[in-house]
Amino acid sequence: MRYDLLSSGNPDIDQIAGGGIIRGRVAELYGDEGGGKTSLALSMIAQTQLPAVYFDIDRTFPEYIAEERGIANQTYVFPGRREPGEYAKALDEFSPGSVGIVVFDPVAVLGGRGTIDLTSVMVRAAKRLNAVVLVINHCDLMYRSTGHSALSRYAAQRFEVRFLREVKKSGTIVGMDVACMCTKTTIAPARGRCQLFIPFHGGEA
Repeated sequence: MRYDLLSSGNPDIDQIAGGGIIRGRVAELYGDEGGGKTSLALSMIAQTQLPAVYFDIDRTFPEYIAEERGIANQTYVFPGRREPGEYAKALDEFSPGSVGIVVFDPVAVLGGRGTIDLTSVMVRAAKRLNAVVLVINHCDLMYRSTGHSALSRYAAQRFEVRFLREVKKSGTIVGMDVACMCTKTTIAPARGRCQLFIPFHGGEA
């Protein structure tokens, strides 16, 4: 079976994912807060050069990073928490093929039940738009992401992102190293791992 793949913007992630991120399906980035998940999502948007829909659920969208990466004008940002039907209505405004990535960031603030209720909206949107639906999620002390049971079933690809260390240059922190492990992919053997450097922008990752 042939898949329509979208580059993550990082060749190492593409390799462990099996060649890229699958269009028309859901992918999950999960891990600790501040681990670089949002930065990776913005890198993917920059790579597609296509319009993106960004549901800024906790109203922390880093506009300065979007400006620096040249994606502010191609990203439709919807701030605030919504009901599943409201997310679906917002996505209905976009035609198939007009969007490269749809981001939900972070679904953890919706709670487990809210995340599970949203999965059907995500799956339908991914298929209709032929886009990557990227779910950014946090973990609990057992390192299970919020809504784990639903997302582990419906996500075609899942990536665990963990902070490793701060990176300094001339005594100044300039970024951080993170480990990224592909814990699920339907197009290649899972459990591939890579290490990434994520630069800080304006003091934030």
